[in-house]
Amino acid sequence: MKGLIEFVPTSLLSEHDSLSDIENSDEDTSVPSNSVLYSIFLVLNTMIGSGIFNQPFVVANTGVALFVIMFAVAATFTWLGLVTLVEVGVSLNLMDYGSVASYTFGAFGEW
Repeated sequence: MKGLIEFVPTSLLSEHDSLSDIENSDEDTSVPSNSVLYSIFLVLNTMIGSGIFNQPFVVANTGVALFVIMFAVAATFTWLGLVTLVEVGVSLNLMDYGSVASYTFGAFGEW
């Protein structure tokens, strides 16, 4: 872990943090620290952030009306998938996607 900490830019640390605080952290990481609402926000933010750059291309190729319909369908399925993922995480007491994938798929889920 110490090798990884060396690559943390000091500009990302707050005035109360230091590299030695991170290296010597005795925090229990097995207990989820995010609330369900915050976990939903994080996953949704990731989904929106990764898909936003292709939207002008899609609108140009499909037209506005078809784009709105496709967007509504995609948003509905995204929301349903997100709710399902969070419900599984809550029922297993695992609040990150990697842990849910590892639990579900075993070693194959860790790829």
